[in-house]
Amino acid sequence: MSFSGVTTDYAGSLKPGQHDIVRFELDTTSNAKPTTYNLTLQVTWYQNNSEVPFTSYIPIQVHVKQSLINSIGSDLSSAKIGSNSLLLVLLIVVIFLLGILIGVLGRRGKAQAKG
Repeated sequence: MSFSGVTTDYAGSLKPGQHDIVRFELDTTSNAKPTTYNLTLQVTWYQNNSEVPFTSYIPIQVHVKQSLINSIGSDLSSAKIGSNSLLLVLLIVVIFLLGILIGVLGRRGKAQAKG
């Protein structure tokens, strides 16, 4: 089960011994501080046809990491030459340029073979 933008969702009715997995996807703003956030997950359920709900509070930790795009942007803007992200960008650019070079050389070779 996956959802976004809501605070409440329902897993449905479960039979004794049955289990379900409920997955939550949390979105953060692009300027969220990369750190660990402590949250409390509230789980509410009814059992045995009770009209009074049972509630459990489960502490969880959410680890927010800097996105690759933001990491690359900040590395480029501060010119961190030794950065892994900058090296990744350079590697992608080199591979892209090699692809273009191979394509051009391949076309020239075919043109020379015909001529």
